[in-house]
Amino acid sequence: VRVYRDLNLTVDLEAIEKRRIARAEKFQEWDRQNRFQGSPIFSIPGPVKIADFLPGEGVGYSDADANNKGSSYRLDEAVDIGISIGADSNFSVGWTQPGEWLTYQVDVSMAGEFNIELECASDGRGGALHIDTADRRDSAVLNIPDTGGWQNWKKVTGKIRLAAGRQILKLRMGQGGPDTGAVGNLSQLVFKPAQAYD
Repeated sequence: VRVYRDLNLTVDLEAIEKRRIARAEKFQEWDRQNRFQGSPIFSIPGPVKIADFLPGEGVGYSDADANNKGSSYRLDEAVDIGISIGADSNFSVGWTQPGEWLTYQVDVSMAGEFNIELECASDGRGGALHIDTADRRDSAVLNIPDTGGWQNWKKVTGKIRLAAGRQILKLRMGQGGPDTGAVGNLSQLVFKPAQAYD
């Protein structure tokens, strides 16, 4: 192996430092825009970002392991959150196991039946989950299909009946997938009115 050195080469340290600062500022701006802002109240109809669950083990969530395997977003919580590529939300909850759950505070504008659209991904046949309100199972079971990869997002649908007003929704992980053992990667739930009631 021969190594050559260009004696006329000069390194522009000032330009390198400017580029480093610009990249750091860009990352800080992205991080600021995507940082969890506390305990949001989601409006229904509308989207609910899966990674924006209520805080606190045993209150906002129950997770099977003690740390965030995805190492992103909410590092102070044990829920496994990773970056989503090509999903409607920048972050997703992954490594989901049967028995885990997440809670969300929602404000439902009108009582009625809603169509649920769950954005999910799985590399093999995934598992199943459902949504509870006031400690009872209210939605149809949502089954996670084989989407062809952990970042290959698809939407599955179901229905739920909700009362009007502010309430807590609990997303419960049911059985693990026959191919993966996991339930699946979960990005976002969208609630759309199907039928309103008085």
